[in-house]
Amino acid sequence: MSNEKKQVSIEVLKSETVLLLISDEQFADEELFVLKKIYIESRQDPAREESQYEVVWIPVVDRSTEWNEARQQQFENHHSNMPWYSVYDPLLIDPAVIIYIQEVRQFNKKPILVVLDPQGKLVNNNALHMLWIWESLAFPFTIATEKELWKQQTWVIKLLADPINEAIPNWIAEENYICLYGGGNIDWIKKFIAKAQVVAEAANIKLQILYVGKSNPGEQIQGNISTITEEKLSHSLQDLPLVKFFWKRLKSMLQSRMPLGHTEKNDPVMQEINTILSIDEKDEGWALLCRGSDMAIAKSEIILKCLSDFDLWRTYMNEKEFVTTLKHYHRKMLLLQLMESPHKDNMEVLRELINAKEDQQPLFKGDAKQRASIEVLKNKTVLFLISDVEFDDEELLFMLKKTYAESHLFEMVWIPVVDGFPWTQAKKNQFLIHQWNMPWYSLSHHSIIDLAVIMYIEQVWNFDKT
Repeated sequence: MSNEKKQVSIEVLKSETVLLLISDEQFADEELFVLKKIYIESRQDPAREESQYEVVWIPVVDRSTEWNEARQQQFENHHSNMPWYSVYDPLLIDPAVIIYIQEVRQFNKKPILVVLDPQGKLVNNNALHMLWIWESLAFPFTIATEKELWKQQTWVIKLLADPINEAIPNWIAEENYICLYGGGNIDWIKKFIAKAQVVAEAANIKLQILYVGKSNPGEQIQGNISTITEEKLSHSLQDLPLVKFFWKRLKSMLQSRMPLGHTEKNDPVMQEINTILSIDEKDEGWALLCRGSDMAIAKSEIILKCLSDFDLWRTYMNEKEFVTTLKHYHRKMLLLQLMESPHKDNMEVLRELINAKEDQQPLFKGDAKQRASIEVLKNKTVLFLISDVEFDDEELLFMLKKTYAESHLFEMVWIPVVDGFPWTQAKKNQFLIHQWNMPWYSLSHHSIIDLAVIMYIEQVWNFDKT
C-alpha cells in the first residue's frame, strides 16, 4: 500500500468494493491531485458507508519500448504519491490482462475506474465521472446509484461548484447571491467585477464572486489568479488543478447524463452546461449569477451590458427576484439582437415573442372560437395589437374590426401586457371577453408573454399603458 510503503497480499481486498484505477504511465497531476483529495477525505471517518471501498492502481505500460531507469523512476514517483494500493511492479501484469483491459474494457490511455463489488462482480465499466461529480457519496458506484443521485439532484450551485471551494456551503447557507465567472481577458475581468459590485450595492444584495478560470488553464490563468488575489478583486480558485477539476466535473456531468437517456434538447442541466462550455471554447468571458435554484448565465459583453442597464430593469424587481429579473433582461437583449438581425423569418420572432413552451396551441382565434398553433402565422404579415387588459377604446376596436374583415393581406394578434397588477377574477373576465369578441388571434392565456418580452415591448417599442 503506497501510503504505508509496504507490500501486502491481495487478501487485504477480500470482501471489499474495489475500484480499479487503470491508466498509463503518464498520469495527469491534476487528476492525481483530486483523486488523492477525495480518497483522503473518505478515510477521515472509516466507519462511514461511503468509505467502504478500496482503490488499486493498475498501470498499463507500453512493453514495446525498453523499461529503463527513467520509466521506473516515473512509475515510482506516481506510486509514492498515491495513498491507495497499487501494483508493486507493472511488468508483473500478465499480457493477457493488458489485452483484456484494452479490448474489452476499452482502455485507450485515458484513466478509467472499473468497479468490482464485494463478490467480484463488475458493476461499473468506468465510475470516474461519478467520483468527479459526487466524490465518495457515489458509493457503491453502480449505475443504479448514479440514476438515483440524479433523481435527487437539480441544477443548483451546490451541484455545480460545492466541491471546488470550501466557502460555498457557507454562502449557500447564508442565502448569499453567488457569481461564478470565467475567461482569460484580465481587462474584461476587472470591468465585470467593478460593475457587478456597483450593481450589488445598488440592489442591496450580498454578492460573492468566484473566479474559475478556463478549461485549458495555463500561465495566463495563473497570472489572472495572482492579479485577482493580490488586488483583492474577488474570490478565486487558487490552484490550476482545482481549476481543471471544475471544468472536468462539468464535462463529467454530460458524460454521466447521456447514457441515462438525457439529451440537450430535453435536459436543462445539459443545456446550461453546454452553454458554459461553448462560451469557454470561443475564448470569451462569461458569468453565472444564482441564488437557490435560479440561475442566469451570459457571455462577456452581454452580461456587462445587462449590468450597465440595471436602472432599466430594477423597477421590474417588485415581484421578481434579482436573478430572475436579470435573466429576463438578458433574454430581452437576445430578443433585441434577433430583431436587428437581417437573416430571420417571422417564425423565429414569433416563437421568441410567444413563449409557448409545451403549449402546441398558444393562440385563440376569436371568429372561429378555437385554439390555434403559431404555425398559422408562418410567412404572413403579422400586426401585433398591444394593450393592457382594460382595452376600452370602442372607436379603435370598431375601426380595427372593419379593416380586418375587409383585408386578407395580414393577420393580427392581440398581446395583452399584464405586468404590474394582480391577476384577479375581474381581470381574467375582461381578458376572456376581449378574447371572445376580437375576430383575430389573441393569446390563449396572458402568461404566454413573459417578462422579457414585456421589457422589450415597453423599452424598445415604447409601449406605455398610461
